[in-house]
Amino acid sequence: SDLPNDLNSGQSVDIYSLPQDDLNSIKPRKTELISVGVAVESIDLKSRDMGGDIGIVLKIPERDVIYLLSALNQSRIVVVRSAI
Repeated sequence: SDLPNDLNSGQSVDIYSLPQDDLNSIKPRKTELISVGVAVESIDLKSRDMGGDIGIVLKIPERDVIYLLSALNQSRIVVVRSAI
């Protein structure tokens, strides 16, 4: 997952799903907006300092959770600072 380096708890973000290349698929998939105006609950930067992934806790609306979970295996999830 990708997110802004200076993202802080309490900020609002949008979540996008960017499709990974699938050699078995004839039809290309499009980038999808999964959720808008999601609040950042917390960010764990400790693992990033050791070369690992960043842990982020988001307050995602229940209706969007299934879309996010279904996109995880096939897409790259990108967190973008929200304009709202």
